[in-house]
Amino acid sequence: MGFRPKPARVTGTPGTRVSSNARPRASHPLPPSAIDLFQVLENASDVMYTHDGAGHFTWVNAAAERVSGYSRDELLSMNILDLLAPEQAPTVRARWADRRPGELPVPFTAEIIVKDGSRRTLEVGHCLTEGGSSASILSIGRDVTRHVRAELDLRESEERFRAFVEQSSDMLALLDEQGKVIYQSHSITSHLGYLPEEVVGRSCFDFVHPEDLETALVGFRQGLEDPGKGDAILLRLQHRLGQWKSFEAVSSTYIVGGHKTGLLASFRYVGDRLEAEIELRASEERYRQLFQRNLAGVFLSKLSGGLLDCNDSFAHIFGYESREQMIKLADFNPYFAPEERDRYVARLKREKALSNFEMRLRRRDRSEVWVLENVTLLEDEDAAMIQGTLVDITERKHAEQALAESESKFRALAESATTSILIHNSPGNGRSWPPPSRSRPGRTQSGCSLRFIGLAIASIRWKIWSTSTKPSIRSSAS
Repeated sequence: MGFRPKPARVTGTPGTRVSSNARPRASHPLPPSAIDLFQVLENASDVMYTHDGAGHFTWVNAAAERVSGYSRDELLSMNILDLLAPEQAPTVRARWADRRPGELPVPFTAEIIVKDGSRRTLEVGHCLTEGGSSASILSIGRDVTRHVRAELDLRESEERFRAFVEQSSDMLALLDEQGKVIYQSHSITSHLGYLPEEVVGRSCFDFVHPEDLETALVGFRQGLEDPGKGDAILLRLQHRLGQWKSFEAVSSTYIVGGHKTGLLASFRYVGDRLEAEIELRASEERYRQLFQRNLAGVFLSKLSGGLLDCNDSFAHIFGYESREQMIKLADFNPYFAPEERDRYVARLKREKALSNFEMRLRRRDRSEVWVLENVTLLEDEDAAMIQGTLVDITERKHAEQALAESESKFRALAESATTSILIHNSPGNGRSWPPPSRSRPGRTQSGCSLRFIGLAIASIRWKIWSTSTKPSIRSSAS
């Protein structure tokens, strides 16, 4: 915006002339009333100025200086178009061109750019002043910047609120103190099949399932009396086609003019969530049944030590009565020596999982228990855990130990015997012990292992001929 220096313009008023410094200069003595009037105009809170009809300022008051940021001399060297926002200047120029002589400009809202570059809004009206042979236009501009901005902010806020309400997937409704619908958002169409205008004026309780009606009434009264304590409630609302759909409802007091006039209620569809929760609960129950009824011991523990969960079978293996009794244990340690657990943990960290792993552990009564374990290391950011199953194989291990001891005893007996031992399963088909050749200790000439010999003792007929008794047998026979 540039200045266009112009000669001072003079506006005639009864008995005065106004120069560029806006000081009255008397052509003849002014009556006191005229001086008083001039002082009123000069000190008015509204912007006042005169121009020659072509937009050139001929006088401005103090408010014009304050609002525009320009000095009086700067303003008197400018045109109104110099202050107007660029988008408004063509319109104002066209109005001046169409104005007939003696006709006042049309009042308008001016958007001006002040000296610091910011914008201000003025509502401008006009009147015609005449003096001598010249005429000027007196314009009065009221600064309505704050008012306009407040209206703009309010309009934007309303638009945002309307967009939020209309585009929200939740159903929003304004209800009066009797529960009658005052306003209903458009989302009701997608949820319940009604148009908003079909619902307005009806009671909101008309759509509630009979079994949920008492819950809805209690929630409605709670919202009116003490909305701060109102919790979300679950309701079934009827679709236009007759089916029922589940919604979660919350409300807050609707206040107009400082008085409670009803409730603002929000309904969120939760049918899919409820179905997912039901399925999740069913899945958890199936898992729990599988967990509890499993004949094998199932457990979850911390890698650092400490039992997190287990089933009853696990508790029984270690001599406890129930899962609950074991969970309460502050420190569950079934190892005979600390280094046993250290070796176990080190191997699990290295291999991440162990299958068919046999371990010798300790029961509650400190007796020995052998288990067959299948475990997996669950690595987590917070804490690593061990999840697995185990089976009690104590009886099997004891049987194997007894068999090994029996075989060892039989081997020792056979190796140290001074007599021959013949094992056969039919007459004339036998083998002697010890064998002629001992190149393969532990086996008979037929290749049978000592284990098979031990098992055969109970099912086959066997005889032992002592070389020392053969003469007596022959002598008795004769």
